[in-house]
Amino acid sequence: FKSLETLVNTWDRTVGHSANLLLGMPIGYDGGVPRTAELRLAELGGWVRRCDDALPLNRTSGASEQGSHTLRLRLDLGDAARNVSRVVISEELAATGQAVLNFSLSVLELNGGEWRRAAEGESIGHK
Repeated sequence: FKSLETLVNTWDRTVGHSANLLLGMPIGYDGGVPRTAELRLAELGGWVRRCDDALPLNRTSGASEQGSHTLRLRLDLGDAARNVSRVVISEELAATGQAVLNFSLSVLELNGGEWRRAAEGESIGHK
């Protein structure tokens, strides 16, 4: 069965981009799941729970001004160098519906002080 690293990368490229994840898990002739697949999926479930339960380093929010199509938010993580493996961006769908048509995420590199585009997309949705 696929490694946990492969499953996490697949998770990031699908669920992490608001898509469905189809694992293509093997089912035996008896209708059961092979033990190796069961254990690996339990590992993936543990990883997902750890990500969901992790405390955020910081939060920020905002809304664009009436008539504006741009919103810039800055998230300060302090002076200490930190490794950030995930950023969660979400919209308040119940209040406004899906309003973001496109977005980009830039990060400030520590050593050179240069801004670098880390991600971009066409919609955000729930997260």
